[in-house]
Formats: sequence, structure tokens, C-alpha cells
Amino acid sequence: MPIIEIHLMEGRTVHQKRALIAGITDAVTTALDVKPEQVRILIDELLPEHFAVSGKTTAEKRSMAQDQNAGVAIEMRYDEEN
Repeated sequence: MPIIEIHLMEGRTVHQKRALIAGITDAVTTALDVKPEQVRILIDELLPEHFAVSGKTTAEKRSMAQDQNAGVAIEMRYDEEN
């Protein structure tokens, strides 16, 4: 019985998760020659504060990106006004 565990950042729609499950089930049944009833899939959704790369959480990276985008928007408005 294949058991597939997937870690995703939270925010995917139900439709996206169902499509992922269907696609992975198809791939596993083909690759391992098992029946779909034998495939188990676990999706673990992670909070942005529970995943990090290079010492920065996803929440921190998103916040920094928003700050940078806000800075660019302010600069663009300033340039347009002057």
C-alpha cells in the first residue's frame, strides 16, 4: 500500500488539492502497478511561520516582498507626480 505524504504551504483551493490527489494517484498506480484503492495520500498544509529557507520563514519573506512592492509603488507615484 503506497502512502504518499505531501507538504504544501496553506492557501491552495479544494479544487487544486483534489486535482493533485487525482494526478498523483494516477501516477502511482501506473508506476507501481497498484490499484487506486491501495493508494493513500496525506496532505499536510503548513503555516507560513512553520516553513523556512535560509533562516527566513515564508511569512518573513512575504512581508519583505510586500514592503518592497509598497516601496516601488510609492516611488512610481512620486515619479508620476513629479
